Amino acid sequence: MLKPQPEPFDAMFSEDGRWWTGDAETGDVHQELRLPYAIGDRLWVREAWHTSRHYDDLKPSEMGGEEPVQFIADGAVYAHAGSVDDLSGRARPSMFMPRWASRLTLIVTDVRVQRMQEIDAKDACAEGALTLHPNGGLTPRDAFRDLWDSLNAPRGFGWDVNPWVAAYTFSVHRQNVDQLPAPLSAASQDDAPAGGHSASGVTT
Repeated sequence: MLKPQPEPFDAMFSEDGRWWTGDAETGDVHQELRLPYAIGDRLWVREAWHTSRHYDDLKPSEMGGEEPVQFIADGAVYAHAGSVDDLSGRARPSMFMPRWASRLTLIVTDVRVQRMQEIDAKDACAEGALTLHPNGGLTPRDAFRDLWDSLNAPRGFGWDVNPWVAAYTFSVHRQNVDQLPAPLSAASQDDAPAGGHSASGVTT
């Protein structure tokens, strides 16, 4: 969700990763839009995990990268530089996963600015909203609407408000962000958890 939300405008424009609202005829800038990510940005994924009980007294920031890691989602183990002799350590939330332990990297391939209600069934499924009770229950879009409202309606940005959001498309790389080849463009950069040249415009 865009913060702050765009003020009322005539048209929206984008060029080289920059988004702004302005005059529909002249393109004069009215408001620059703040998007957290751009095409080419690399985002490393954090997951719930644990390691050996021998490291239970260490904060993740105090670990050196040689500790074995087991991912709670599927039980996969990364030995790193250490031996896997014990993985009975306490469970650690995803927010405390160190960068070196990440096994997934997302590279932003497309960025769109749109109204929340413009989401379609395909994108709703990509967001994790599966079809519920297909013979009379919720569609993926309806399921996503309910999920969105549960998280954002209390903050004043429910589905009916139809806020402006940034929609991202990623390519998924099953590799640590620091093990990927360096980006070809200097404009691409690694981002912690966490285009084209011609301009385009949307008129409201």
